[in-house]
Amino acid sequence: MSRKDWMEYTVKEEDTGMNVEQIVRQKLSVSGRMMQRLTRSKGILLNRKPPFLQRQVKAGDVIAVRVADRQEQLQPPPQLAAQPLTTDSKVVPVDILYEDDHLLVANKPAGLMVHPVKQEHNETLLHSLADLFAKRGESVSIHPVHRLDKDTSGAILVAKKAATAISWLTGSCAKEACTANIWP
Repeated sequence: MSRKDWMEYTVKEEDTGMNVEQIVRQKLSVSGRMMQRLTRSKGILLNRKPPFLQRQVKAGDVIAVRVADRQEQLQPPPQLAAQPLTTDSKVVPVDILYEDDHLLVANKPAGLMVHPVKQEHNETLLHSLADLFAKRGESVSIHPVHRLDKDTSGAILVAKKAATAISWLTGSCAKEACTANIWP
């Protein structure tokens, strides 16, 4: 098990009595849909073994969750992959405030959606970022860490890998020194 592909949580005394599913959902912030995917692909481990999700945990147990499943590493989801846009897509210039190998902070203008809600929505921040990465020849998977409403402008954090997004969402990135100073 490669440590970078898994996120671990050691059960604390106050967590005793909770079951594996509760720990994964509450302590590791995994959604219901992701729980299903992880369960089917044996992406949840209790003390290095696939558990029954309703099994109660005790202090000292280690729960591991795969944060980058093998399919995703090979091919990012098509709607978020950095691919050239179709001719009917409108590219909106993106003001990049900060960028490194893992993260990007973009200045989202008001009136622009972060991601498409319907198939026909093709003027979004993700479309523009996908076009930018495709033009650079970079193969990344785009994951907004949060969103802003369509009519709201401001800085938005975008992860270039699913594992980075999950680290930010669960707060484990701070422990791994993933912070970046974007102010001069």
